[in-house]
Amino acid sequence: MGNIYPNRLNPNEMERFDVDQLENDIRVDDYDPITISPLEVFYTAKARRDPRVTAIIPNDADPAKTYIISDGYHRHTAATRLGTHIRAVIKHQTEADAMPHFYRRHRLRGKLNPLKEAEMFRHELDERGISREELVKLYNLSGVSYLKTRLALLNVTTNVVDLYYEPSKDLPGRLTISHLRSLSYLPKNLQFAVAMMSLERN
Repeated sequence: MGNIYPNRLNPNEMERFDVDQLENDIRVDDYDPITISPLEVFYTAKARRDPRVTAIIPNDADPAKTYIISDGYHRHTAATRLGTHIRAVIKHQTEADAMPHFYRRHRLRGKLNPLKEAEMFRHELDERGISREELVKLYNLSGVSYLKTRLALLNVTTNVVDLYYEPSKDLPGRLTISHLRSLSYLPKNLQFAVAMMSLERN
């Protein structure tokens, strides 16, 4: 078929146990096909220059044989690890059409990474030029307050984000999304110190 790559805005994640189960399903051919879209349809010319895209798609990739995963990243990853083929359905979807649709589906069946979710919302607001109320309707969110809470996470400094993803084994505590939300309202020069205090006090 060609080369298949993940999309740049996918916030959906799976626990290790779920990934193992998914591999078992693929071994016995019990899974839904992934959904892919041709590169030139999915991404605009501007999007194809995004570092998140160029980092994984070679410059000499043949557009006629290159596809972007709209839905099914974890299934594709599991099949790749198993060294097997995977069924795919080709839909000519743009990124703008695919992301709201599959976000709504992922929210019901998977776990969303809050920081990647925030990055996706910020991207959508900037690219679409729409209001927060319009984005809430487009993504079927619970309300503007949910969106504001997620966007606030983008104010958290990189070193604090690192503590969230890779907690120190030498400290008893672990940062949660509630910690990040609270830290996002602090001056950036204080966030890391307060985060460390929270971890030390568990």
